[in-house]
Amino acid sequence: MLERGRARVHRMVPFTIRLVDRLQEDSVLQPMGLQRDPGSKDTGIA
Repeated sequence: MLERGRARVHRMVPFTIRLVDRLQEDSVLQPMGLQRDPGSKDTGIA
């Protein structure tokens, strides 16, 4: 996708690409949930 120009590098760490040939109004989006886990020593996100 990078070689064909359909995506570009968004971040190097963690390696993330961003699609450039799609628009949000043309895409089907899935619902997403986000939860926080306040552990005894560290806080996590799932």
